[in-house]
Amino acid sequence: MKAFVGALVFMWLTAICGYGQARIPLDGRGKVKSSSPTERPQASTLYTQADTVRYRELVVKAYRSLQKDSFLQAKSCFEQALKAIPRMDSNAEVCYELGQLEEREGHYAKAVDCYTRAVKRNSHYLKAYLRRGGMYLLLGDDMTAVKDFDNVISIDNTNNDAYFFRGCAYANMGRYELAAKDLSLLLQRNAADERTLYTMALVEIQQNKLEDALLRMNGLIWRYPKETLYYKARAEINEKRGTTDMAEKDWQQAVALAPADADIAERYAQFLLRQNRRADAMKVIDGVERSGVPSGEVSALRQRIKRYRPPVAGTK
Repeated sequence: MKAFVGALVFMWLTAICGYGQARIPLDGRGKVKSSSPTERPQASTLYTQADTVRYRELVVKAYRSLQKDSFLQAKSCFEQALKAIPRMDSNAEVCYELGQLEEREGHYAKAVDCYTRAVKRNSHYLKAYLRRGGMYLLLGDDMTAVKDFDNVISIDNTNNDAYFFRGCAYANMGRYELAAKDLSLLLQRNAADERTLYTMALVEIQQNKLEDALLRMNGLIWRYPKETLYYKARAEINEKRGTTDMAEKDWQQAVALAPADADIAERYAQFLLRQNRRADAMKVIDGVERSGVPSGEVSALRQRIKRYRPPVAGTK
């Protein structure tokens, strides 16, 4: 079940904060504890004072570049710093920052490599484990993602992000009981947490616990009446419950909130096709065209709707 992965999880990943070490301050003094203390004297004796000064200058320049959104320059400076002193303790944070820059470019596999280098320098670097696990989620490697979130929990069992994303990974694997266990723990800690309530509802849909899922989605819509995501989810729940009139109202509300959203229009049209209402489905697409969506996109959408065949009753 890949409903948990993609743009939404990426958005939640970007919200991770408060765990792991602080950034290297601009004075260049590292704040990351090394996982290999015995390396410290070796590193200090292998390099000259000039090497150390250059390293710190590069790190300072990199962070100043980040503050100015000069990402290419920041990346170049971080990479030069790693070459200047490869065994510096603070390289864990440097590798982490490089991973963030790779993420920004959508290079998730390269980001994984950077975070791996970070945790090799510091085996207790929670942020790097979290981000690497998140990248594995986005790459579809759910089992490996679980291992990273396990690592975080073994170090800090109060880390809510690790439990949440591990629950997402379990759900992707179809292990809904384990997913629900992680999410239930989070709801015990914070019963009003938005992302956990939504994700738990998705798990409950898969478990056919439709009334529980509906109750959660009703609460989310009451709190966030302009969030189209929740109307789409409730429409799915109501269709599964057989209350198609309520499902249609949810689709109509989602369209009203986002009239130019082609994905919402397509899913609403598919719902209407499942109700044998082809003419109404095409009217939904007409509405998207009137909202200003480019003609090429509308044409492709029409073709997909024409080709769409509702599933046979009793099949998935």
